[in-house]
Formats: sequence, structure tokens, C-alpha cells
Amino acid sequence: MSMTANAQQMNFKTADLIAKLESNRQQHVTEYNEAVKGYKEKIEETLSEALAKFKADPTIYDKNFIVTLPTPVSYEKEYTTIIEMLTFCTDETIMLDRGNFQNFVLDEWNWKNSFASTAGVYNVGGALSKVR
Repeated sequence: MSMTANAQQMNFKTADLIAKLESNRQQHVTEYNEAVKGYKEKIEETLSEALAKFKADPTIYDKNFIVTLPTPVSYEKEYTTIIEMLTFCTDETIMLDRGNFQNFVLDEWNWKNSFASTAGVYNVGGALSKVR
């Protein structure tokens, strides 16, 4: 493995990066699907409770009743794009800087905290455990 003088960039095996990204993508898809399931359940629960309250006393709600719940967002495309790029790469090794290593290998993306926060609303423990 070669490193630059400041150790901010290193070469990694392209095949290993692809495998790691595929694993990270699968974990993300699982967590996203769990969050969507929880989102749907929470919407149903919220609407059911609101309907019951409305039936009990129709005067308690105004015309502007709104349900506001954070919607889970899938970032599967980000993984797929990098995987496809690496799949077409002809180099056996590829140089990554610290930021790319954090994204691709450690699965620490700039959107990760937001995703985990939304997933956490729906009790998706896997998403929260992935945030460092």
C-alpha cells in the first residue's frame, strides 16, 4: 500500500472497495425499508388517533389539520453510482483520500446523521447504530 507524504491518501484494492460498498448499500437499503415501514405505521396510527378524536368531538380540529412526519430518504443511488464507477475502473487499486475513505469504507456520509435521525423516529435501531 502506498501513501503520500502526508498520509491523507492511500491506495486500496478496487475489488475490496466494491465489496465494502455493496455491503454498506445493502445495510442502508435494509434500514431504509425498516424506516419506511415504521413511517407508514406511524402515519396510520396518527390518522387513526386523529379520526377517533374527531369522531368523539368534531369541533376539536380546524380545517387545516396536517400530519407532519419526517419522510425517510433513500441514498441507495449514491452507493450504486460509486459501485458502478469502480466496476468500470480498469485499475486494480484506487487512491482514496480521507473523506472518500470515511464515505466508502466507514460509511460515514454527510447525510448519515439526518438519515439516522429520521429513521430513529420510527424506532429503526440499525440506522442509529451506524452513526459514529
